[in-house]
Amino acid sequence: MKKLVKFFVFDFIVAALFIALGVLMIVLPEFGSGALSYVAAALLLIYLVLYLFPKVKTAKGSLQVLVIVETFIILLIAAAFILKAFDIVIPLVSDVRPAQLVGIVLWLRGVTDAFRGYFLKGTDGQKTFPLWRFALALLFISAGAFFFAKPILSDTQMVIAIAVILFLAAAVLLYFGIRNLPKRKAGAKKEKKAKKQAKSAETESNG
Repeated sequence: MKKLVKFFVFDFIVAALFIALGVLMIVLPEFGSGALSYVAAALLLIYLVLYLFPKVKTAKGSLQVLVIVETFIILLIAAAFILKAFDIVIPLVSDVRPAQLVGIVLWLRGVTDAFRGYFLKGTDGQKTFPLWRFALALLFISAGAFFFAKPILSDTQMVIAIAVILFLAAAVLLYFGIRNLPKRKAGAKKEKKAKKQAKSAETESNG
């Protein structure tokens, strides 16, 4: 994925798609409501690919099992959102509203991190898991449970929130795209300067 982000054409194309989708979700409320589940599923899959899958590879022992369970649950929810459009219902999972996703993701991450701190307790690894991170994990668990039980965003507000996330992601991709543009002029100047220096050195040696 890092290689793709460094490819400026990929950055510009994805940024344009994000901006177009964000605009459509805001300008056309019906489209936004209909696309909400798909976009939420896509964001979950991006979260899986960019964050959780690498965690599965690096985690070990009991912690790896927890991360695998976390990954499976989120993957199941993403699949349920997509299958719901085809009238395929997964018991309990399909009843989850997009606005409750924030709570689920926070709660799962908090639980996994809390257990990580517990497993590292009394070992050299404890240095890599400070007290503030354990407190943050507990905060995630509490906030996740609250957001799941009582979603603070309606579906309409969730559409706007996701559109804003898409705009922010597009801005980041545009930044990387501009930064990764081929620096032809700079390269040409360096090449010209090198040839000039070589020519000058050759003239001095002949003289």
